[in-house]
Amino acid sequence: EALKKYWTVGQGYRLKDIEPFLASLVERREEVQVDLVHLLPPLPRRLLYTYPRAELASKGIMPDCHWTSLNFFAYEPHDSYLDSRLATAHVLEDYTPVEPPFRYGDVLFFLDDSTGSAYHSCIYLADGLVYTKNGRNHMSPWIISTIEDVKRTYLAMIQGSVRGYRLKE
Repeated sequence: EALKKYWTVGQGYRLKDIEPFLASLVERREEVQVDLVHLLPPLPRRLLYTYPRAELASKGIMPDCHWTSLNFFAYEPHDSYLDSRLATAHVLEDYTPVEPPFRYGDVLFFLDDSTGSAYHSCIYLADGLVYTKNGRNHMSPWIISTIEDVKRTYLAMIQGSVRGYRLKE
């Protein structure tokens, strides 16, 4: 029950996908290792370890980390998140700030301490792992990384901090 709650964000997201999968693991009555990719929603699973194709560029803009984070639970991507104003409005309306420990589906924003602006975001998965896209170009794939590696990359040159946001219930 705890696994089901964790992987459905406590709100039943993707319950029809996750519940039978987890039930099948319990039926085996033995220890089972599961690749994390099987627990991802369809869109991030489809994009994982791929590079953006040209058709993903809406109005000449390639998907970035914010588009990736805000589309994590979407079946089809919302290109409106390529516009930083619309993406910010979505976060302010549909998310609430949270403190660590973070949980599956939380959006982690890397904020510039001097301006307060978000210059990177990623999705917390589990056990210090995040789903991220590091750059708005066709040479940056969607990957799973450790939060520590992402912090080393994005907090090295800018005095910043990481803040978590969770979908409102």
